[in-house]
Amino acid sequence: MFDQYYRILGLENRASKDEIKSAYRYLAKKYHPDVSEESDAGKKFIDISEAYEILMNRKIIDDLHVSTMDATERKFTYEFFAQRARENAKKAAEMRYEKLQTEHEAFQKSGMYDVILLLNYALHGILVLLSVFLLTFPVYIAVKEQYFDVFFFYIPGLLLVFYIFSERRRFFRLGTFYYNYQELKKLIHDESGTGSKPCAYSQGKPADAYPFKISLLKIHNITLQLSGVLRHRASYQRSYEKLAIPRSKISYRVHTFGSVIKILSILFTLAWSPLGSFIWNFIIGMVIGAVLAFMAGLVFRVRSKVSFLLTINLIGKILAWIIMIVLFTDFSAWPELQTHYYFLAGFSVCFFCRIYLWNH
Repeated sequence: MFDQYYRILGLENRASKDEIKSAYRYLAKKYHPDVSEESDAGKKFIDISEAYEILMNRKIIDDLHVSTMDATERKFTYEFFAQRARENAKKAAEMRYEKLQTEHEAFQKSGMYDVILLLNYALHGILVLLSVFLLTFPVYIAVKEQYFDVFFFYIPGLLLVFYIFSERRRFFRLGTFYYNYQELKKLIHDESGTGSKPCAYSQGKPADAYPFKISLLKIHNITLQLSGVLRHRASYQRSYEKLAIPRSKISYRVHTFGSVIKILSILFTLAWSPLGSFIWNFIIGMVIGAVLAFMAGLVFRVRSKVSFLLTINLIGKILAWIIMIVLFTDFSAWPELQTHYYFLAGFSVCFFCRIYLWNH
């Protein structure tokens, strides 16, 4: 009975529970509706979940198999509970897949799916450029400056090349966008405010422009199931709540200006800043863009659309990163700031490890 379920998970008979969990996580992620584009991904996901439920509860079925003395009764009891276990596992797998599909559709409609997908494509392109830089920069420095102490760049460079090569089949096939140009145009036109509500960002102005939308993940119905010593299971439900915050035309224009000016400030400082450090140029560009956006909001009396994100925890993380960057920066040749190569190497290794662990 169990052989087919081990084959579904790609395991040998009598694999440990840790091996079953590991195989299930890998295959469930592979055929997850957010990732897989295969036509039968739904069926495979259900089969994988069914196999996981059966094998994780195999001991219960085995105990039933040996709990009676009569051979006929033992066989009948075993087959009855085994069938019930299969039915329950399949039902749970189907319900899990339906819930994931519903959440996935809500996530796509929220627009965050396309934003994250676009950022993923951009990130993968940056990783390719970064790997080329890390492998060619030491050679350039060695030939031009006769300086050979930067060859440790090869460590993160080779790690990135290894990661890109291992994911080569889907490295630039991350998925298709949910919204196209016509749908976005229609969405903006249909959802623009009519002026019947007040603007949430500018006092006394009617909300007659496209609202600011945010998607919030809500965790609810958290339960803990106990069925014996060292046998417990936590479960929860999650749903996405989409909020549309009404905006006036002046608020929409100020917010758009703020987003554009932040991008332009970063590009300007990266291209023309006298500081020699890419990291510090990027940080200064972000600060200049944030200050200009804040000043525009003060002039037109429009509140920031993302001020709620600036929490104490986020401020603490930002300060921690800045302190670490300061410690790895050489200020002796001001204004030519030099961030120590060890920071870039360490950051690249940590970033690679995080991506590798996330995908495995």
